[in-house]
Parts: sequence; structure tokens; C-alpha cells
Amino acid sequence: MPTRTATWACHPIVIGMCATLALATVALAAAPAKEGEKPAGALLADATFEPGKETRISDPSLGGVGYYVVWVPKEYAPDRTWPAVFCYHGVNQKPTTYPFQPLMGGKGFVVVGMCYAGGTGLEAYGAVSRDVENVKRLLPALAQKLKFDTRQLFIGGFSMGGFMSSSIGECTASVWAGMAICGAGRGGGGGVKDPQGFRGKPVFAGAGEKCPYHGDAQKAADHYKAQGADVTFETWPGKGHTVDTKSKVFADWFWASGPLKQVMADVAEAKKLQAAGRLGLAYAKFSQAAAVPGDHEACKEAAKAAEAIAKEAEAKLAAADEAVKAKRFKDGTAALSQVAAAYSGSKFGEQAAKQLAAVKVDPAIQGEVETARQNEQAATLQKQAQAAEQAKDYAQAMRLYEQVLATCPKSEFCASAKARLDALKSDKAVQGAVVAKDADRECRSWLSMADNFIKADQPEKAKEYLQKILDKYADTEWGRQARERLQKVK
Repeated sequence: MPTRTATWACHPIVIGMCATLALATVALAAAPAKEGEKPAGALLADATFEPGKETRISDPSLGGVGYYVVWVPKEYAPDRTWPAVFCYHGVNQKPTTYPFQPLMGGKGFVVVGMCYAGGTGLEAYGAVSRDVENVKRLLPALAQKLKFDTRQLFIGGFSMGGFMSSSIGECTASVWAGMAICGAGRGGGGGVKDPQGFRGKPVFAGAGEKCPYHGDAQKAADHYKAQGADVTFETWPGKGHTVDTKSKVFADWFWASGPLKQVMADVAEAKKLQAAGRLGLAYAKFSQAAAVPGDHEACKEAAKAAEAIAKEAEAKLAAADEAVKAKRFKDGTAALSQVAAAYSGSKFGEQAAKQLAAVKVDPAIQGEVETARQNEQAATLQKQAQAAEQAKDYAQAMRLYEQVLATCPKSEFCASAKARLDALKSDKAVQGAVVAKDADRECRSWLSMADNFIKADQPEKAKEYLQKILDKYADTEWGRQARERLQKVK
């Protein structure tokens, strides 16, 4: 028979079962795996877990009674993850969600009522190693069907379930966020245990004042405390071998150890995301924290923060929509792009992305967008052209007006740009000024080049630049200077 604590081994019924257990243990250890058994995932393939109801799942490979039950809280929704409790039942009982489902009022936690591989009675103690394997087999399959928060998985049970959850829990300590032992003590049984697997983790031990295992519960509490666990021990006044499912201490322990602990972590992370401008992810984290049942201050804070982000997002979406309706497409699309980026990971970011995509593929809107773009570009070019006119740089002004006509044919500024361009072209004084300015720019350069070649005693090169001036600007002051230099060169 596997080694157990002295108190547990002295249980009168256990003493009477020693020989039977020894045989059962050998038989179970020697029994080969059954052929044709379906993996847990296949058994769950068609399972539908209806919120607010307890679902029974048949699984002969579990051993024992061959089924387990799953309670899914009424408020369950797959848009966030949920804490869960793996619950082990008392001696000669059946899979149940007691005491955790009534303790929590059916809220906040998925409760998985497990059966034992070795049977419903004390013979179950001989098959702890198989129950350990069942946990490892079932947990991933359940996690595929239900949105478990793997940071908030608990194990516990009442009476024999308390002893067994302790044994199984110590063999799978890395899986659990905490453990609850009710009306029981620390269990023995086989399997490879992690002695300090619950170091730093919350452990609850509770028993009725008149419960025959009250001392075992106290010793279990002392043991886990010595191993570094964060232990809560409660005696239920006047109670016998039962669980006080009205215990505020016990219920508060569950909330604080699971959902509220994670709420605090989620709120802290949400605040960091918010400060970094990742508002969609911050909203999701705040909303997840706010959805935890109960009247908790941290949840209220999260709800207010989520509401504030939502109002701001809705206001930005409304402003973007108004800009698009007013045909201020540049402003509207820019606003939608900003909302889609900042609120990515939330319904607001998704909505902005959809609206932006709709704007980009709508031919009618795209035509208006292009017209708006050309109007904006033409307005800028026309403003620059008017500034060039004021500076009497008429050549630059005409080039800018021509650019309006060439690049912005749909613009409302085309007519005024063409009218102004025609006026500048027909104004002899303006054209004279343009010619003079062009002459100044070109002739100054050419004359400088000619002088450089004259100094370098390269008259033929100098003649080339002087002739350019005479060919184009013979009747100007620049032409006169070119002729004088040409005479000197000759």
C-alpha cells in the first residue's frame, strides 16, 4: 500500500481496507491499456456545454463510474478566459460539483466534477497515479472546448475528495494556481510529488468544528504553510463532516486567489497598454477584468476605465463618419486609420477598419476622394503662383498655373488658373519682364563663362558663349556687352 501520512493511514476504514487496496494497486498497475479507447478530445468532439447547466460526459477510459460532470456558469462567454476548479467527490459518492458550485453561487468558475480511476470507494486511493494521468489527459481536451484561464486552475474536494485532491495536486502542482481541501487532510498515494510545488500559491484547508477530520485539516494547513504556501485555514463553527457553502472566508479566498488576483494583474497591464497608446488591447483587458462577477472595487475601476475608452473611441468614429459624409475624405480616412491602429484588438478598431475598407473600394467615394485631393493640391499650387506674381516672378507663376491644369484637371481651381495664365501670357509688359528675367539669368551665366575662357586664352570657347547671347538676346544690354567682348576677342 502506498505511503500516507500517519493520521490518514490510521483512519479506521482505511485500516480495514489495507489488504484489498494492496491487491487493487497491483491489479491496476498490471492492467494493460484497453484497445480501441477514444482519446479525450474525440469524446468531447460533440459536447456542448450550455451556460447555466451541468453537462455529463461519458468517458469509460476514466475508470470508476466512467463519467464526469462540468458546470458552466450562466454568464459564461467565450470572448474571455475563465477560471476552473477540478473537484473530487467523497467516498462512495458520484462525480459532483459540490462544494464549489454552491459556494460560488454558480458564478465565475467552471467546475469539473471528476471521478476516480480506481472506483468510488476507498479503493480509489490505490489508483492515484492513474488519476494523475487522467488530469493530464483531460485538461488539454477540455481547454479546447472551454476557454480556460490556465493561470487560474484549481484543484480541490470534500472528504475523500480532499485527501485525493491533495495527492493528485502534489503530483501535478505546476498545473494549479491553488488547492482547496475540505473536511480532509493531506493525502498519501502514489505518484511523483513535488514537495514544494505549492510554494507561494494559495492553499485553503477547512473543516467543521465537529468534523472527525478537523485535526487532519489543521495538520494539512500546517504542512503546506511549512512548505511555503500561502495558507488559509477555517473552522466552521457548529458544523460536522460537511462544508459551509455559506462561508464568506472560503468564497472570498476563491475570488481573491483566482479572478481578483488576475483582475489586478489585468488592470495593471491595461494601464500600461493605455499609456502606450494601445487602446484596443487596453479596452479588452479592462473589459475582461470588469466582467468578473461580484461587487469588487477593482472590477468597478476596470469597468469605468473600459467605459471611458469606449466613449472616446465612439466619439472618434462619429467624427470620422461625419468627415466622410461632409466629403472631407482626407480627414475622414486619416481618422479611421488612426482609430483602426490605436484600437486594434477591440470592436472599435474592427469597425474603423471595415469603414476604411468600404471607403477605399467605393467607386463613387473614390471619385470624390480624387477630386478632393486635386482640389487640395491645386489650392496649394495656386497660392504659390499668386505669391510668385506678387514677387514679379511671372515665369514661375505661369509654370505653377500650367501645373494646376496638367495635374489637377478635376479641380475647381482649373478655370481660375487658366484665366490667370492666359492673362499673363497676353500681357506684353509681363512677357517683357519674363524675357528680361530669363535674359538676366541666362546671359549672366553665359557672359561669365565667356570671360573665364577669355582669361584662359581660349577665344574660340569664349566665342561660343558670346554667340549664344547674340542669337537670343541681340537687342538687349546683354547683346551689347557680348558684341564688345567679341570685338576684343577678334
